[in-house]
Amino acid sequence: MAPTTGELTKTERKEREKMAKTASNGNKDNKEKNEALYEELAALLDRHGRGARSGTPEFILASYLMGCLEAYEEAATASGRYCRVKEGGP
Repeated sequence: MAPTTGELTKTERKEREKMAKTASNGNKDNKEKNEALYEELAALLDRHGRGARSGTPEFILASYLMGCLEAYEEAATASGRYCRVKEGGP
């Protein structure tokens, strides 16, 4: 069973902090919002014991979900640019 947030080892805490910083690219406001979202996701996953199902610590699952959100946002932005170009826009 994956440790809960309160049971993280020193190494896991360091890895969690590193992942929170990685999830917070961009300007200062986005950085703070992304760090807060990451922490909330990790806590939510922990409360619902989702890491135990796969044997994966919640902070790793939260990092994965942050990556999914970032990939979707990039795809949506690229799609918007493509549609504007296709339609003859700027």
